[in-house]
Amino acid sequence: MEVYYFSSDHVYEEGQWTAKDIFVYDKKFTTTLNSKERAKEMDVRSFWIGPGKVYLDLAEPVYDQSIIENTITKYVHRGCSLLICQLPLNTNHRFIEKFQAFKEKLASVSPIDFMIAPRIPASRLSTEQIKFFGREKVPFILIDEPDEKSLKKVKWSWIQQTQSFSKTPIKYMSDQYKKNFKVWDKVCKKYSIETFYDELTIEPLSKEILRLTGISPHKGEFLHQGCADYNLFDLSSIPSIEDRSNFRYHKAIPVIVVSNGVVIKTSNVVQADAAKGEYTTVTIPKHFL
Repeated sequence: MEVYYFSSDHVYEEGQWTAKDIFVYDKKFTTTLNSKERAKEMDVRSFWIGPGKVYLDLAEPVYDQSIIENTITKYVHRGCSLLICQLPLNTNHRFIEKFQAFKEKLASVSPIDFMIAPRIPASRLSTEQIKFFGREKVPFILIDEPDEKSLKKVKWSWIQQTQSFSKTPIKYMSDQYKKNFKVWDKVCKKYSIETFYDELTIEPLSKEILRLTGISPHKGEFLHQGCADYNLFDLSSIPSIEDRSNFRYHKAIPVIVVSNGVVIKTSNVVQADAAKGEYTTVTIPKHFL
């Protein structure tokens, strides 16, 4: 079991700079070490440090790529240590089989941990899907429905009853989101649908979304018993305070990427064979809010 620690005055956390001692034991963050005698101290004086980034693959959906490992490598290059991959499901037919096949494919090629976010037309959404994806502990279910009438026709009372067991959020994602927002908001309030209104973008997921979905504390933050995922950036390239904090961190490209305590990128080279990613599940949604 590898044990080490490092101290820095330049830790980027929640959009702010802080001084922090970070301890790693058996590939996880820990608040303290019983003894520093056998722990190695890492010299990070040349770097500023941030937590591993968590991305939803909106910029370049993995499912659509012929060579998905190349796409995952691009996300790792940016400092991603957990990638949430969309899975389009346009029919209920064999949806479990499609999910399992996609999971196995990702596990065979991804050097970082991953989650899967099913993307389903609202008109095709079923209680069987809600139940299954709740058991699989996906971070959220994306529904895509440009038609306002179809959005209203869903048997939301049945969906809510099934959703109440897992609390897996249903997130409305559509080109017509702004147009249909009032309808969606009314549906959620009338039927008590678990959802969130924070926008999902090409930037790393915000702390609020990480905690609301249950991705945190295991991923995306420097928290006790979280996976030892972090990025080291050239200290001479500290981001501008004029940018929004999430966009600022999104733009920054790390020199070194560490996932589950393993270095998977040094300089500009992603070492895809250095680690093997696994399917990762959420904990309890909203537990740490």
